[in-house]
Amino acid sequence: MQKLIFQIEKDEDGVWVAQSLDLGIATQGDTLDMLFANILDAIKLHYSSSSPNIELVFDILKSSEIYA
Repeated sequence: MQKLIFQIEKDEDGVWVAQSLDLGIATQGDTLDMLFANILDAIKLHYSSSSPNIELVFDILKSSEIYA
């Protein structure tokens, strides 16, 4: 099983941003629900020619960690 790790943070405009630490996948959303849906869509697009068995891991940064 492949593990995909995403770093998630809220930018200065209040938009949630996710970036894969393993692959060149990045996306964003106005809400966390929208962000997670966009992450799944981005993964499906990235693996459009195959259907891997993957595990998703999310690391949500606190604002104090982002702007420190």
